[in-house]
Amino acid sequence: MPDGTPGVSGGVLLLSAEDAADDTIVPRLRAAGAEITWIAQVPAVTSIDGNNPPVLPLDTPALTQAISDLGAPVRLVVIDPLVAFLSEGVNSWRDQDVRRALHGLACFAETTGAAVLVIRHLTKSNGTPALYRGGGSIGIIGAARAGLLVARDPEDPTRRVLAATKMNLAPEPPSLSFRLDVHDGQPRIAWGGESPHGADVLVSQPQDEEERHDAQDLRAFLREMLEL
Repeated sequence: MPDGTPGVSGGVLLLSAEDAADDTIVPRLRAAGAEITWIAQVPAVTSIDGNNPPVLPLDTPALTQAISDLGAPVRLVVIDPLVAFLSEGVNSWRDQDVRRALHGLACFAETTGAAVLVIRHLTKSNGTPALYRGGGSIGIIGAARAGLLVARDPEDPTRRVLAATKMNLAPEPPSLSFRLDVHDGQPRIAWGGESPHGADVLVSQPQDEEERHDAQDLRAFLREMLEL
């Protein structure tokens, strides 16, 4: 764990739509010291259209079956990103749709005892509080019991910060800093200490070079308008 205490051992299920297992996921897990035999990707689901990745909430039973097949107590299920695994009829920007889809995941988590971690990308709406910056409906973070955000440290571009956006079941923890070191050619997290930067501060910073230039152009335009 970040503070040096040992973590809880257990199996992990991965649903990943953006990274390949052989050349990205597995090498990074090995670099992190993971027990590979306890980690599994949820297999494709057979339907009338052939074999396809599982979709939620329709294929939630496939997650339960994958836990049984793994043969280890599963502590964590990672869905990366959430929108890639929503059923075709689920509008990720419609509150009612996502709450229905996530209700099935909540029941799954309660039944299996596994924590479910869903990943979203940030929108580009700077100035919006961190709680509302995740892509999709506000119902996604509304259904979650905790929200976490990762962003660059505004004082050091080589450092990242993990900050809480929401904590329903525990006091809000301090933000934590980390860097990405290289181990056997793969990135690996190297935790630092606590960070003074909260989630709202992190998302108020332009996230890339293009956004920084846009912000500079806007400030220059406003200065010109005010001088007229």
